[in-house]
Amino acid sequence: MIYLHTYLLFNISIAVGFIIFKVVCWGNHKGSQWQKLQFMRNTLIISMILFLFIPWVITFIPTNLHSTLAWDPFLKIDSASSVHDHVIAITESVPIISSHENEISMRALCMLFWWIGFAFFIFKYIKNIIFLRNLKSKAIGRHKLHDVQILIADTIDVPFCFRFLKYHYVMIPLNFIENTLARQHELQHIRQGDTTWHHILSALKIFCFWNPFVYFVTKEMHELQEFSCDESVILRKKAKPTTYAECLMHSASSMSEIPEGVLGVHVLSKSILYRRINMLFHYRQGKNVSFLMAYLLCFFIAMSSAYAFNSKSRDLTALEVTQLVHQSSQDKRLQVKVTPEVLGTLNQMRNDEKLRQKMQLALKRMKQYQPYIQDVLVKNDMPKDFLALPLVESGYRVLPENQNRVKAAGLWQIIPETGKHFGLSVQGSHDDRLDTVLSTNAAIKLLQQNYDQFKDWKLAVVAYEIGDEKTAQLIQDTHSHDVNILARATNAPEGLQNFVAMFDATVIVINHPALLDS
Repeated sequence: MIYLHTYLLFNISIAVGFIIFKVVCWGNHKGSQWQKLQFMRNTLIISMILFLFIPWVITFIPTNLHSTLAWDPFLKIDSASSVHDHVIAITESVPIISSHENEISMRALCMLFWWIGFAFFIFKYIKNIIFLRNLKSKAIGRHKLHDVQILIADTIDVPFCFRFLKYHYVMIPLNFIENTLARQHELQHIRQGDTTWHHILSALKIFCFWNPFVYFVTKEMHELQEFSCDESVILRKKAKPTTYAECLMHSASSMSEIPEGVLGVHVLSKSILYRRINMLFHYRQGKNVSFLMAYLLCFFIAMSSAYAFNSKSRDLTALEVTQLVHQSSQDKRLQVKVTPEVLGTLNQMRNDEKLRQKMQLALKRMKQYQPYIQDVLVKNDMPKDFLALPLVESGYRVLPENQNRVKAAGLWQIIPETGKHFGLSVQGSHDDRLDTVLSTNAAIKLLQQNYDQFKDWKLAVVAYEIGDEKTAQLIQDTHSHDVNILARATNAPEGLQNFVAMFDATVIVINHPALLDS
């Protein structure tokens, strides 16, 4: 899931970078074409880096500080002393996933769509590379300047340039062999890095072909590259605007078929050609200072956007948790459901640093008692996931009765009356509830008694928490044996909904302890 999240963030960063560029350039008309081209490239790079870097930074920010930095996080965390107090149910709008098979088929369809698109665009890219290699092999070498080779070809009608891994190439048709302006224009493409960026844009199109902003970025950058080249040739006084305009018209008049993997006049429409010719007579040298505030604005907008999108990035979704439940070895007799309350509790366990550390320590303590408790559960044919109950009740600590108002004690937090009912001695300084073996046997008997009455292990857990009489009353009032419906009833004991959510969330965490590592 983390790879999918990163991939989606990367696509969002492209959109944010493009929007920032358009907004800033709309308010700044004085910059040169080269400055605008640089700003667009840098905006994309800044946006991508921030969107991929901010999630890592957020992991070091305490969750309770998120709301003071920017937007409020999805769940507001309040510290408390016990596990129960950390549970805050989120809104009912969170979907409860019921059909795992449909989820898998939809995911498979999406993956199939992506792989088909990826294969199509990478095939197209490779096809262009092969075409250019064949074209290069048939061309005649004229000049070689460092890593730039100028070639003459009689099979083309329009000058263009491209790059392979090591060298840049300028292809000149025979009818342009004496035209120095065409050569200067293509060399300028190479000087300003256009041939390299052409491959970068091609890679974006291969991996993010479904993202419309990739095509917006590609179109905008191609235009700016051409305008910047024109501007450079004119401002360096290498040619008169009228002569240069004639060269552009001559190139545009050709109907030659040229591959996509190159830079040339053919990639732009007639309307862009008209704008290019018109701008030849109106170029003005811009000032670098004019873009200083633009870069600062770009950085802060991109950083704020990245934080806004990532402030919730560590929250699990209902789909993710449902998949974990289906894929794990959880005992189905406990009927763990991904309710909004369970989802909210899980995300709090992950996002609240103090709560996460408490849960991790409780899991470590559980290992000390797990062999014995698990053995007892197996012998009595009870769900192994009842290991979650002592974790919810005491955090696997042998607590004395003076730690709470109802005088519950031990791993299983058994109250005095219940302990005596199951043969535990609770007299002064002697308390059998603090004995792991005795208290475990008593808790197992209580759960079995509840199960015999309600014929449901989840209801047995509820009765363990609030008593069998209150549980029976809730069933009668709601006409339901669904634990979640009972917990949401208006006359349900206070804290029952939190207890049920915490129990289910703890069962999931016990089966997937890595959830607390993020």
